[in-house]
Amino acid sequence: MRGRLEKKPTLSLPTARTSLESSLFFGFPLSDAYSQELEKVDIALRLTFIQGSDSAYLHCVESGGVIYLGKYLGQEIKVDSLNTIQDHVYSMLKRLVGHYCYEGQPLILLSVPASSIG
Repeated sequence: MRGRLEKKPTLSLPTARTSLESSLFFGFPLSDAYSQELEKVDIALRLTFIQGSDSAYLHCVESGGVIYLGKYLGQEIKVDSLNTIQDHVYSMLKRLVGHYCYEGQPLILLSVPASSIG
């Protein structure tokens, strides 16, 4: 049908979880090798990119015994924006540890409680 607007697909948290104040989080799982390389980075640079007060910076989240470094996305995100967000996260990761091989290590989409935000 002509002139009909198509709704873009979105990912969102179920209503029951929303009441618990959860957020979607798109993160890179930290391996021992990456963590060791990150420890070598100047502390001032790490503080610039990790857990800054601006939502554009990276945050650490622990889920299922794994630590992730990534971005909070809120409770709903348009599916077609995930590639752009992924590129942004990888760009910041590469500014921290540029020589690390990120290929074959995808970002993981998680639902995290609001209490972990900050």
